[in-house]
Amino acid sequence: YKGKYISFLYPAAAEITTLKTNGIPVLSSGLENIYFSVGDSARINVTITISQASSAETSIIDDPAVRLRQLQKDLYKQTEVTVDGQPGLEFEKNDQVIEKIAFFFVNNKIYTFAVDGSDRKSMTDLYNKIILSLKFL
Repeated sequence: YKGKYISFLYPAAAEITTLKTNGIPVLSSGLENIYFSVGDSARINVTITISQASSAETSIIDDPAVRLRQLQKDLYKQTEVTVDGQPGLEFEKNDQVIEKIAFFFVNNKIYTFAVDGSDRKSMTDLYNKIILSLKFL
């Protein structure tokens, strides 16, 4: 994938989708949004969004989604991550649905990379493929 703000690798078998609520496409206010899924029985969903930071957001810890996860320490494990030279925060949720999500604050934009699924190995492999190939443009 090569967009206006990012590029990354993803599997050829990925099914590019549109975010929907009750079967109706959702219009996003983001700068760039990518949604896809992989697999049949053990489906893995990927949501990547890039949005302009508000005037109140001067770093990644100002993002409400980051703060929410930091407050839920019993549900999310937080680690620091650096991708393409940019520092960010990564959260992992171990529940019935396993989620890995990374947040970055680059050039006054908030980048969110979320991967979820029920098969830990497949989900982690896909997450790593995206994150390791990620380039901020």
